[in-house]
Amino acid sequence: MYKNSCVCRVEEIQNRSFTGIGERLFYNLRPVGDARTVFYVPADSPDLDSIMRQIQTPEEISEAISQSEKTKNIWIDDVKSRAIRFGELVSYGSTADVLWVGRALSDHRDAAQKEKRKLYASDARLLADAEKIITEEFSFALKLERDDVIPYIISLTRPQECAD
Repeated sequence: MYKNSCVCRVEEIQNRSFTGIGERLFYNLRPVGDARTVFYVPADSPDLDSIMRQIQTPEEISEAISQSEKTKNIWIDDVKSRAIRFGELVSYGSTADVLWVGRALSDHRDAAQKEKRKLYASDARLLADAEKIITEEFSFALKLERDDVIPYIISLTRPQECAD
């Protein structure tokens, strides 16, 4: 995953020279499904772990889904404070944190719709970001269509009640 935003393949690791930084060793990352884009990530970057990480295994995804149900994250009523904290969780948090933000904002959106209200723009943007991150990685790792990821997560976290 590149910056918690898209699934990439490491095409090669090579020395490159960019203006202002000289020659360094870089990972060449190409987003899956986008042959035109390449990201160059310095191999010696002190922030390498926050810039790129391995795609999770299905077992790790299952654990993250379970952990998202047990998180100690809390809802923040103040819109500006919520945007800051939830933005941090989406950008730098664990997969469980991103799942929690997505679920919390989705529930908030559903409640707002019942009252004929809309989400604040910051909430809508964070919800879209969280869904994109989760959908991108989970569809690749679990070999699911993107449209099937959210229903898959819901089926694991909110099992349908049995009818008598």
